[in-house]
Amino acid sequence: MSFSWSNGRLISVTVGFPKLYEDKPLRELAGLTRTAIAKEFKQTPKTILLSFALDAGTTAQATAPTAAN
Repeated sequence: MSFSWSNGRLISVTVGFPKLYEDKPLRELAGLTRTAIAKEFKQTPKTILLSFALDAGTTAQATAPTAAN
């Protein structure tokens, strides 16, 4: 994890995961991460960046978003 401050204000926090996190949907993981950061730092940063390390054996399937009519 890395973070940056400016004039006492938390600007950004980067949280890196060693692999894809598949136990929860990404939006839920993002919400939990935001809550944990706010609790730990006593403020919510302007930006939170989540990253995931993908090794050569990692397989991920993505589906294209469908347009709502």
